[in-house]
Amino acid sequence: IAYEHTKGINSDDPGVGGIYLIREDGRDKHLIYEDPFAARPEWSPDGEWLVFTSRGRVIKMPLSGEYADTLTSQSNFEYPCWSPDGKYIAFSYEWWWEIYYGIWILKAEGDSLARPISHGEDPHWAHPDSIIYRDYSSMVRPPSICITHISGEFKRIIFEPDTIFIADSINPVMHRETRKVVFDLHIPDSISNTWIIDADGSNLKQLTYVSGYNPSFSPDGQYIVYSDARKGENSGLWIMNVDGRGKRQLTSNPW
Repeated sequence: IAYEHTKGINSDDPGVGGIYLIREDGRDKHLIYEDPFAARPEWSPDGEWLVFTSRGRVIKMPLSGEYADTLTSQSNFEYPCWSPDGKYIAFSYEWWWEIYYGIWILKAEGDSLARPISHGEDPHWAHPDSIIYRDYSSMVRPPSICITHISGEFKRIIFEPDTIFIADSINPVMHRETRKVVFDLHIPDSISNTWIIDADGSNLKQLTYVSGYNPSFSPDGQYIVYSDARKGENSGLWIMNVDGRGKRQLTSNPW
C-alpha cells in the first residue's frame, strides 16, 4: 500500500512527510520519497511506478525511489491515476474559476496533454477508454459520480446525490473486474464516510459510520483501504472487507 504522510508540516507529529509504503498487515512501513507536500500516490498497473503530486505538479517515480520525473510545469493539478495499460495518466485541475479547470490526460512519458472533460474532478480509470469522476456540470445540484469515454462523450450518471446530500469529497474509484464503485460522501452536520455502489447505479450501501475518506480497492477487489479523520489514536489508515466488515487499523495519523 502506498500512502502519504503530511502531518510534519504543521503539527507536533515528529514523522517525516512524504510517500510511504506499508504491507496490508501493517508491517514494513518505510519512506520512499521525502517531501511533506507529496500527496495522492497511485500505482502503475505493472506495480513498478508511482505517480503523485507535490505542490500541485504531477510526479512519476520508479518504485526504487532512485529518481523522480516532474511531468507538468503548471501547478494546481491533483488526483493523478494510471490508465489500465499504463500508457496514460489522468488528473484534474482543481481551481474551477480558471480556464484550465477540468480533467486532463497525459501520456505517461510526459507529453501530448489534452483536456477531454471540462467540468470534472477526481478521475479514476474505469476501463482503458473510460474514466469515472466527480461531475460539476450542474450549477444547482451537488456534484454527481459519472463515467464517460476519454473523449468526454457518452457520459452516464452512476450516483446523483439528492437534496439531503452535500458531496464535498467524493473520490470515486471503480474496480474493473467486480464493477463496484467505492467513494466517500459528506452529509450535512456530519463527516465524510465511505460508501459503495454497483457501476449500474444499484445496491448503494454505506460502509463506515464514524469516518472514512479517500478509499481504494485492493487489486483483487476484496478489500478497501481508507483514511479515518477522527482525532487521536483512531486517526490513520484503515483496511476493511469490501462488505464493510473486518475493519482494522494499519497506521496512526498518516496525514
